[in-house]
Amino acid sequence: MNRRHFFLTLGLGATALAATATLARKQSSGSRPPRIVTTKTNAYLIGKIEPVLTGKIREVKPAPGGRYALITQDLRPEPTDDVKDPFGEEQLWLYDALRRTTKLLHRVQDNAVTQTRHTIQEIAWFPEAKKAVLQEMSVRMLPEGKMELSLNLGLVDVERPTVRWLASPFKQANSIFLAQSIPGTPLLIFHELSATYEPTRQFCFLSPEGNFSSVIIVGEKGSMVPTGLSADGKDVVFYELIRTPREGETKPQREERWHSVRLGSTQVTPLKEKPGDMIAFNKLAPKVLPITLHRSAAKLTSDSGRNASTNPIWLEATEPGLEKKFTRALVTANSDDSFSRRSQLLPDLSAVLYTFDDALYAAPIVSLDRLSFEKMMKELAMRNSKQVGLGLMMYAQDYDENLPHDPASVKEAIFPYIKNNDILADFVYTYSGPTNQSKIEKPSETALGYIPSPGGRAVIFADGHVKWEPTPTK
Repeated sequence: MNRRHFFLTLGLGATALAATATLARKQSSGSRPPRIVTTKTNAYLIGKIEPVLTGKIREVKPAPGGRYALITQDLRPEPTDDVKDPFGEEQLWLYDALRRTTKLLHRVQDNAVTQTRHTIQEIAWFPEAKKAVLQEMSVRMLPEGKMELSLNLGLVDVERPTVRWLASPFKQANSIFLAQSIPGTPLLIFHELSATYEPTRQFCFLSPEGNFSSVIIVGEKGSMVPTGLSADGKDVVFYELIRTPREGETKPQREERWHSVRLGSTQVTPLKEKPGDMIAFNKLAPKVLPITLHRSAAKLTSDSGRNASTNPIWLEATEPGLEKKFTRALVTANSDDSFSRRSQLLPDLSAVLYTFDDALYAAPIVSLDRLSFEKMMKELAMRNSKQVGLGLMMYAQDYDENLPHDPASVKEAIFPYIKNNDILADFVYTYSGPTNQSKIEKPSETALGYIPSPGGRAVIFADGHVKWEPTPTK
């Protein structure tokens, strides 16, 4: 990233924070919250917030590798007194954080004539492919309150980008499925009968190419749950729970059984006990990112004195760097309550997606290594210090060669000459000598103040020039 892009990113990011004055004063000692997070090795800059989609967002589903996200949008009208459950449509969008583009992939429309409602029910990404599985469910209302349920499975290819519909290997048309993403393996799918919602113990694997394995029958009569992977990652371990009623007792007898299914051959092997070296699915933790997304409720007071509650979203460093100021950065002062499903940090750290007031927004993130960051922050500190120095000189010209008298109000005194609170935010005024410039014996050696920056500070002298002083090394 070139210098022009860097400074433009900082400038555009700052303009998005005008409504957060009180929150800013609480969080960063009188200045606006920084739009930068630093770790021990990198710096992450939040750019200008961009609108992505307008309309009710149901879910944001980022790809495991980042950059892409699938977004489901509900465009049904709002309920009224006359129409409690209106018909409409849902849409599936693909967001590309690298290109900053949003493309419509698929739309499902309800049919008021046949009383059929279509819903994008679930999206599951393949862990190591730029593809996902889409489940679309249709529910048709029949006489006497009965329902007719069916589903379709679609393979989403984000590189083309297309949705290709698949022929399910299960004979039951009215079934629902659960997909479990397993690193290094195809997607695992099983289905349940809609009448009883009891598992049928039928499973299969789905490859990123859209090929189903043969249907696998696991267990004998109990409820089956895919639980984890074998230690070598070649088998899926299933847990079977069998409940047998006992005469005269309210609680049935419980029996636990374990089974393994080989990923390649789909061979089923009963196990004597739970494998001690099994890797549970809930233990397959995602990659630890250097920054994380966090939301905390807050109350803001605008410059006019108006109070409002809000839900700010922050980026926080998992392992903060040396600068306490940059341990977290404000993404937005406002977000919706449904945080986990619709506010997401893309895994490649290219953007933050969040919803507010029936709209989806993206805050792009630019990553820099520490050396580049410190070099550019030095340039920014030097540039801002020269502006502050010029403001001090202009003030002195208007007040009979006198510098500001009250050190506590220096920023307010020179603001009319700079007209930028962001430049003044980090300025520290240190001069305590005579205010008349004619009485300063060595103006070129007399420091008035400085602006701190990673690796040092930009010092402003009484003659208006600026000098960089690096942080002393131990």
